[in-house]
Parts: sequence; C-alpha cells; structure tokens
Amino acid sequence: MRDDPTTRDRLADMWIEGQVCRLMTLRSMSIVESDGNFTYEGSAEKVFAPEHGVRTTETIAQMLGPYGQLLNGSEDSVEDGIFAHNLMGAFQSGINHGSVQVMRDQVARRGLGMPRV
Repeated sequence: MRDDPTTRDRLADMWIEGQVCRLMTLRSMSIVESDGNFTYEGSAEKVFAPEHGVRTTETIAQMLGPYGQLLNGSEDSVEDGIFAHNLMGAFQSGINHGSVQVMRDQVARRGLGMPRV
C-alpha cells in the first residue's frame, strides 16, 4: 500500500483537506476572539468539515477493504471495528450539522453576494 501512488495521492488529499478544516476553524476562532461578526464562515465550515469526514472515512474503508467493515467482536476487525463504526455514522454527519443545502445557500448569499434562489 505504501508504494501505491494512488493511495499516496488519496492520503495527501485527505491530509490537505484536514488542514483546510483546521484553518477554517482557526479563522472562526479568530473572528470570535476579535468580537467580529460571522457572515459566511460558520456555514462554510459546516459544509466542508462533514463532507471531509465522509470522504476520509470512505477512503480509509476502501484502503482497508473488507476488513474495514468488520465491527468490534470479530477477531479479524481492524482496531476493534472503529473504522466500520465510523463508516456507518459518517453519512449522518451532514444531517446532524444542519442541512448542507441551507448552509450552501448562506455561503452563496452572504459570502459571494449571490441572489436568493
């Protein structure tokens, strides 16, 4: 797996997206600390971070193959089934954080100045 360029590229993409999430969070924290007003930053973060989580979880599951889908209790599960547990919960994160489409609309209107649809 280490020598596979496709796997290395996917891991690099996930790492870069993770850094983008971290920087978005730091920007939000900076706005709060300076008593600033949010316009689109929170919505952009709430759209990007859960989608990054889903992409990362899917990438890990694909890299682990069938073993990544085994839950805890199976002697062949990877890390006691934590990846399978994350895979099952990853898709609900977009719902848990509010409707992604509503957040996209807020980013478009507040951040990009686009008209309301």
